[in-house]
Amino acid sequence: MIEHDGENIPTVGPKDPNSIKALYGFTYNLADGEVFLVNEWLINDIPVLVGETVDGLTVDVITFLENVTEVGLTDGTPHCRYRVTNRTKTNLRDIDDRSFYVKIKSL
Repeated sequence: MIEHDGENIPTVGPKDPNSIKALYGFTYNLADGEVFLVNEWLINDIPVLVGETVDGLTVDVITFLENVTEVGLTDGTPHCRYRVTNRTKTNLRDIDDRSFYVKIKSL
């Protein structure tokens, strides 16, 4: 899970372009009775669904359960850095965006 301080966008370790389904995600502190209504992922500010690709990076899986959201990423263009954003909304909160950067290492 990625630690997000609410101010700075963290960078995760370099991803191998050949790795299969590298999982990334966030843990949210939800109040009693609070549930996700929206769990959307974006790559470089473009909304993506499972199987879609942006600039060479593909979303393989999207999950959310209780207070954890995850995205599985495959492929990616060597030396490229991507901004990946998890956009959520709950029954008690408006939109909350949490992002991280992932750089694809060279082969």
